[in-house]
Amino acid sequence: MTDLMTVPTDTDDERCPIGLSMELLGQKWTLLIVRESLKGVQTFSGFERSLGCPRNLLASRLRLLCEAGVMTTVPYSTPGQRGRDRYELTAAGRELAPTLIALFDWGTRHLSADGRPWAEPSRCRCGEQVHAVLECDGGHLLGTVDEVSFPVAR
Repeated sequence: MTDLMTVPTDTDDERCPIGLSMELLGQKWTLLIVRESLKGVQTFSGFERSLGCPRNLLASRLRLLCEAGVMTTVPYSTPGQRGRDRYELTAAGRELAPTLIALFDWGTRHLSADGRPWAEPSRCRCGEQVHAVLECDGGHLLGTVDEVSFPVAR
């Protein structure tokens, strides 16, 4: 009998970018912190208020995101109070926006009871809703996942 834990698969490859991304971002609260940051939240208390995340988990996830280079801390102080850090997304963190938009769209289509978003969707400056799309380096917009060949481990 084969032990399934020892059967190698492409996702077990420690170099797999999807596996590495999920290792960092796949824990509960992590992408929600990035979402709130994209909406302008920058302080620990702001994240705590908007997410309702337990303080210990919030501190752990913020530290993880900073260590991974997704966020950075910037010291600030309010007159009469001790200095604190605010959290800002790095360029790598801002690059997660299409991922969050894709998850929002997918969740609305497949998990929403009535097929409507629970919140106002992301919008462009022109006012239209934003969607994540697949585009190749040649500039071709891909209509379906059937037009994509997924990577195979080398």
